[in-house]
Amino acid sequence: MVDDMSSAGSAAEGSQPLPNLLTRFFMVFVSPGTLFEQLKKTPKWLGAFLIVLVLTGAATSLLLPEEMVREQITQTVSADASPEEIEGVERVADFFASPAGRGLSTLLNMAVISIIFLIYVGIIMLVFNVFMGGEASFKQLFSFASHASLISAVGALVTVPLKIAKEDMAAGLNLGLLSPVDSGFLNNFLTGIDIFAIWATLVLALGLSKLYTNRSVTGVAIILFIIFAVVVAIGAVFTPG
Repeated sequence: MVDDMSSAGSAAEGSQPLPNLLTRFFMVFVSPGTLFEQLKKTPKWLGAFLIVLVLTGAATSLLLPEEMVREQITQTVSADASPEEIEGVERVADFFASPAGRGLSTLLNMAVISIIFLIYVGIIMLVFNVFMGGEASFKQLFSFASHASLISAVGALVTVPLKIAKEDMAAGLNLGLLSPVDSGFLNNFLTGIDIFAIWATLVLALGLSKLYTNRSVTGVAIILFIIFAVVVAIGAVFTPG
């Protein structure tokens, strides 16, 4: 009798419907393990991914003051630029500092984030499925990564007031605070590693350990941090300054 009741309880637990998007949003922060167990069976991704795009896109352009956006663009002018080149850059800066320009910039940022995200998930699938013999589907990986990235998206939003206060687009809760230099590859690399990205990577490692059950959370986290470091290093190479 007790065994029958236990079996019925387990079956009911396994058939629980996936929580709604708002609940999943909070579960990423307070109960990611439970969330990933449910996403493993029902890998929804669209809602979480759209939130990531909107929050990150808005934080990188739409919510910033016009003058700050304008200054960011005009700083790209080289010291030996001609008056015509300077005038051209100033016109571009004026446009992207306007409401319409910042709206367009937000959409462009969202498109770039989408491409980077697809590449990132593709790399994860290549490493864990092809090289390590895993069997997770792309939809599962995309769902897990989308939900884990909600942490980074909230982080991008949280650091907007800090960027405005310091009048510095690179300001944030990142390792750039520990950089011994103010510019160059090392500074760019450390600036690209913020605490929210580290948090999101650890949460994603927890999730992937539930898809690849033969891998520990620590082992998955090490691989993810290597991938993350490579991506940040590539970005640091192409970041001016």
